[in-house]
Amino acid sequence: MHFLNHHTRWIGWHDESNQVELRVATPVDPLQQIEIFREISDKQIYVINKDEDFFLWFHAWGGDALIREELMEKNEFLSSWLKPYPR
Repeated sequence: MHFLNHHTRWIGWHDESNQVELRVATPVDPLQQIEIFREISDKQIYVINKDEDFFLWFHAWGGDALIREELMEKNEFLSSWLKPYPR
């Protein structure tokens, strides 16, 4: 089982009653994120720059990771988080 979390930004409402937000993933400054992560956690964070690294992280390593935007865009599962989705 994989748990996926990411930074998002609000882009509107999904429903007419304004109860379900419509959000998209937000690109982050990787150096700043690494620094913040180091301040709040004693765990490691993976920096995923290549397809092979992504495969290993997703299927074996798990844990917290920063993933290069180009990898997000070309991966069918991850690219869905770059489009608006209800939350």
